[in-house]
Amino acid sequence: MTNETWTRVVGRRWIPIVLAAAGLAGVGACGGDERLSRDAFSDRLQSIDRQGSARYERLEQQAMRLKPDQPLTDEVRRGMRQYAGALTHAADRLEELNPPADAEDENATLTEALRERADAFEQAAREQRVTLRQLEQQGSITNAGEMIDRAFERLRKQGFLREASPGGPSSRCAKADTNQ
Repeated sequence: MTNETWTRVVGRRWIPIVLAAAGLAGVGACGGDERLSRDAFSDRLQSIDRQGSARYERLEQQAMRLKPDQPLTDEVRRGMRQYAGALTHAADRLEELNPPADAEDENATLTEALRERADAFEQAAREQRVTLRQLEQQGSITNAGEMIDRAFERLRKQGFLREASPGGPSSRCAKADTNQ
């Protein structure tokens, strides 16, 4: 399996970085109903972009060992369940944020997309003989990832995120190569 196949199935590398920011985001949400300042919210989103890819990296490495038509291994399914749990936790923490008014809709969209993606990973992990190619064709993981991408892009255009770093998400948008 190529890196592009995995990327097509699970989405961009920086999306799962939400995991690390979940803890940071929750800290700012404690202690009141006051909206986060633009800078404070931006800082939390920047931390999403910088930190927390360890679990995703492990899952990616596990999946990279598979051929597109090979059923998921127990190891990969276990990693998918762990990742789904982390996405759910991140969504819970993001939901606790009180972002600036102009980021509220995108924060809600991002939270919803994280939950959908977590559900899709959890469902895929329960299937006994599913392959990466079948997951790609089914599309629920990819669709939720695209929804996350759009929310992040809109937040970036609103000035809450800096441009993607070199070698980051924009360099990973290649079409899947499932012919191997």
